[in-house]
Amino acid sequence: MAMQIPAEERLRSPAFFVANVAICAALYAIVIGVTAFIPTPWGVGQVLPGVVVPALFAIAMGPWVGGLGAAIGTFVGDMAFQSLIHTNIVLILVAGVPGNFFGFFVLGYLLRKRKNWRSFTSATIVSLFVGNLIAATGVDVVVFSKLSQGAQFILVMGYTFFWIDTMVPFMFTILPLMMRGVAASPAGKRWFGQGTSWGPEGLAGVFVAGALSSVPLFLLFIATFIPSFTQITGAPTILGSLPAVVLVRYLVLASAIIMLFAPVAPILGVQKKSDS
Repeated sequence: MAMQIPAEERLRSPAFFVANVAICAALYAIVIGVTAFIPTPWGVGQVLPGVVVPALFAIAMGPWVGGLGAAIGTFVGDMAFQSLIHTNIVLILVAGVPGNFFGFFVLGYLLRKRKNWRSFTSATIVSLFVGNLIAATGVDVVVFSKLSQGAQFILVMGYTFFWIDTMVPFMFTILPLMMRGVAASPAGKRWFGQGTSWGPEGLAGVFVAGALSSVPLFLLFIATFIPSFTQITGAPTILGSLPAVVLVRYLVLASAIIMLFAPVAPILGVQKKSDS
């Protein structure tokens, strides 16, 4: 019977590391193509449920595998489907690549030791905020740099929270199911390591983690009603005549509400305890 090698030792193997980065990148590039036709309200970028692929690798294989796999995958996928995503190599390198790398690196880093659903909840919103803010800032630098600072700020917020809103639901549903399926497969121990378990957890605690994560978002939502907020950001419009600040306001509110559904993740993704 083959000896089980601890996850830490496997990740020190250059061949194992490179192979998993390559697999992650290839799968991510493919799923980018599947949804490349779905645009953002601003015409740049896309709806990307495929973030569950590098997220799975970041959680199971560590931050470097997830981050590098996401960065390479988004470069390959965006280059292959750039006409559908309405992007170009400058946007890919300035926005997509760094945003994906840091977002999934942060996810893997935050969950490298705390593998429980409460940590998963907070790590999800933190990592997606970091990654999407970097990507949105990159888009702003390339596309909107000639606008006023207030208009640039509201558009960066719009991109950031639009992407968060379209990613978190898949992180709370599809990703836990993927984790559960992989853990139950013959390759489960090779992915998650010996004795690793995302087991049952009090749903109340997970809900509290989601509620606490939503507090800054609710406060930001309230702040958008302050008259000085509109004065600072100006009055750019989007989707015809819709004020951008109104769209951003409800994108932020949607992010806050979505976080309250964090207990869905453990309901769908609870794994059985691995044999030690």
